[in-house]
Amino acid sequence: MKALSDPTHLLPISKKDKLLQVIVETPARSRNKFAFDPEQKIFALKTVLPAGMVFPYDFGFLPQTEAGDGDPIDVLLLMDEPPFRA
Repeated sequence: MKALSDPTHLLPISKKDKLLQVIVETPARSRNKFAFDPEQKIFALKTVLPAGMVFPYDFGFLPQTEAGDGDPIDVLLLMDEPPFRA
């Protein structure tokens, strides 16, 4: 079965636009921690924070990169406005 979209195929940097393309896995103010599963090509729920706690920032990764641990490079996204609204 072919996935509808696969964020891991995006380029990490758009040289023309001078932008980083970040894939947000866990949105700010969410209790839910998600991670992209490249085998299934889905965002899977990894953990839920205790009641009253939330992730303060958007967390994600740079597609088509590799950190020392073999996973894509992690990103902490700090913006004045949220990248999307739930």
